[in-house]
Amino acid sequence: MERVNVLFLANIPTDDLRSVGGATVLSKKVLDFLQEKNRIINVEHVQIRKLWRPKFQLIDYLYLSVKYLFIVNKYDVVSIHSTPDMNFTIGPYLSFVGKLFGKKVTYHFFGGNFNNQYLGFSGFLKWIIEKSIFKSDCVFFETQSLVNEFSDRIKNIEWLPNSRRAILSVRPQRNFKKRFVFISRIIEEKGVEIIRQAFSELDSSYSIAFYGPVVGGYDRDRLDTENSTYKGAIENHQVVEVLKENDVLLLPTFFEGEGYPGIIIEALSVGMPVITTDWKSIGEIVFEGYNGFLAKPRDSDSLKEKIGLINHENFETLSNNAFMSFEKFDSEIVFNKLIKSYLSTKI
Repeated sequence: MERVNVLFLANIPTDDLRSVGGATVLSKKVLDFLQEKNRIINVEHVQIRKLWRPKFQLIDYLYLSVKYLFIVNKYDVVSIHSTPDMNFTIGPYLSFVGKLFGKKVTYHFFGGNFNNQYLGFSGFLKWIIEKSIFKSDCVFFETQSLVNEFSDRIKNIEWLPNSRRAILSVRPQRNFKKRFVFISRIIEEKGVEIIRQAFSELDSSYSIAFYGPVVGGYDRDRLDTENSTYKGAIENHQVVEVLKENDVLLLPTFFEGEGYPGIIIEALSVGMPVITTDWKSIGEIVFEGYNGFLAKPRDSDSLKEKIGLINHENFETLSNNAFMSFEKFDSEIVFNKLIKSYLSTKI
C-alpha cells in the first residue's frame, strides 16, 4: 500500500522557553508517534510559530499563509493542531484552503476552553469557523464536554484526550512519605502561590518540590522555604523519574485554557495520586477520593484540607486506582485515532 503523505502543522517546543507548554509538548509526542508509523504514513512537520515574542505570531502567520499555498499540493492530508489564537485567525484559512485543494483535513483543538472562545465570537466569525474548521474531515477535541457540546454542529467529531506513552506494566511500589511535587510552568494560574500558602501552614514533615520554567515574572525565590524547594526546569524525558521519586502530584490550576493537563496523565501512568482543582474538565480524569482529590480553585485552605486527606492507610488504594485509570489515556490507543482519520474518510 502506498504511504499517505501528511502535512503536520503544529508548534513543538524550541530552544525558546516561551515555546514550552502543554499544547507544544503534546504536539511533539503526537509527531514522534506518527513518525514511528512510517510504514503506512509519511509525516512532514511545519512549525507554525518561530518568533515567540508577544504579538509576533502575526509575522509567522503571514509567512505560513503564503508558504502553505506552495506546499499543500504535495500532501494527501493536512493535519492542523491549533492554538487558541489560531482558531479565529489562520485556522479557518488553513482548513478552507486545504479543502479547496482537495486534501483531507483534520483539525485538533487543544485544551478545554474553545466553547467559551466560540461564544464570544461575532455571528460572522462563527459563520466563518462553521464553514471552514467545522467542515474538516475530522475535528478532534481534548475533552468529552467539548465533544458533547459541539456534536450537533460538527458531523465528524472525535475525542482525542491528552495522552502519554505507557512505560510501566506494573505499578511501582512506594510508601507515603508526604513528598509532594509540582511540575508545570511556574505561573500563578497553575496554582503556584496557592501551594506556597498551603505549605506555609503545614508542618515540616510535608515537603513540596517545584519543577518547571519560570515565566510571567514570578519571583522563584518565594518558593524556597522550610518545606518548599524550587528545583528548576527539567526535560520531558526526566519527568517520569521525578514523579517516581515523589508521592503525590499537586496542580491546583485555574488556568483559563486548561483541558486535560499532561502532567496529570503522566502522574496516573506511574500510579501517582493527584490533588488538583475542580476546574474546567479536570473532573473528567481525576475523581474525588478515587485517584485523587479536587480542591476549590484559588483556595489554599481547600488545598490544605485535600492534602490532609491522603495518609498511610489510603495511599496504596489511591495509587492503584490512579494506575488503572491511565489506560484510556495510553497514546498507543489514542493517537491511533489520528492514523485512522488519515487513512479513511470516517472514524
